[in-house]
Amino acid sequence: MIVGTMPPPYGGVNTLVKFYMEAEYESLRVELFDCKEISMSRAHFFRRMLASGVTLARLLRRIWLSRPDVVLSFPSAGMSFVEKMVWGVPIRFLGAKYAALMVDGHFPRRYAKMSGVARSCFRLLARMPDYLFAQSAVWKRYYEAFRAPADVIELRMGIDTERFRYEDRVEANFSSGTKDILYVGWMLREKGVHDLLDAFALASAREPALRLHLVGPDIGDGFERACADGHPSVTFWGKVPDEKLLELARRALFVVLPSHAEGMPNILLEMMAMGVPVMATPVGGIVDIITDGVDGVLVPAQEPRAWADAMVALSRDKDKLKRLAARAADRIRERHGKDLVTDSLERAVLAVLGRGAGSGAQAVSSRGR
Repeated sequence: MIVGTMPPPYGGVNTLVKFYMEAEYESLRVELFDCKEISMSRAHFFRRMLASGVTLARLLRRIWLSRPDVVLSFPSAGMSFVEKMVWGVPIRFLGAKYAALMVDGHFPRRYAKMSGVARSCFRLLARMPDYLFAQSAVWKRYYEAFRAPADVIELRMGIDTERFRYEDRVEANFSSGTKDILYVGWMLREKGVHDLLDAFALASAREPALRLHLVGPDIGDGFERACADGHPSVTFWGKVPDEKLLELARRALFVVLPSHAEGMPNILLEMMAMGVPVMATPVGGIVDIITDGVDGVLVPAQEPRAWADAMVALSRDKDKLKRLAARAADRIRERHGKDLVTDSLERAVLAVLGRGAGSGAQAVSSRGR
């Protein structure tokens, strides 16, 4: 039996857990444990701590009754990291192995700003799980600075390539009269959206056919006002249904992700699988997804002029768009398909339990952020 926690209903973590639950494992059994009351909490510190304590008590009771072999959590940054690292102490006391999949792309920046004492605490907390799971090779190398290399295991991230099927639409989109650029994500400064608006203003002055479509929720970072006061060729869609997002993606000449920091953005995997060319910043796990000029374009973060130049150049190069689209789709199918994701979890759990590939794992617990 696997005891797991339900992550927030979006993003790569939700996709992972969905895959794990649907997989027909011979050696694993998966069950979700719901902790979204703290995963999504923006409550006062003490209320957050109370909710965390209550949730931990429920989880420990579940572990006591179910006796899982492994508990897997998904800590993000800030309080989520602290509480989910500390949870490792009682979980291990009850006899379960504890692994944490590090899903937040902001750890390096936050760690760099910490004092010496804070860094020591961070390192201590990072040792509380038995293992750290990393989203990609670059993240594995990063967390090996805090744990022995054998204690950091790369866990494959991925998407449903049957749902996000490749379509060769570059020719049609290039010849449509307008050149649509799509951004999908949170409307936050740290996602580079304000940088993107500045870059687009410069780019559209040189290439009037460009249109920018922005999809995702605005959570109070001043974005809606910036968009309203900006260029008439910018459309802010807000949060849209999945089918509308797919419609916008099929019309897009390319997708942009100008983030200042990222973990392993699922939106890039999805768009690349569909054959939509991508342009992103070389941060976090993105460098493990995209090889610049081969299956995508990488542009430095927080440099609007460089982004403007790159957007104009790519929007005018049909042959490059076709080449990037085809190679990106091949890469995602080969490295990030659903079966590869579920097989990766099984191998990781067997490694945690110290068992060979032919042995069975009795239980895994998956916990949300």
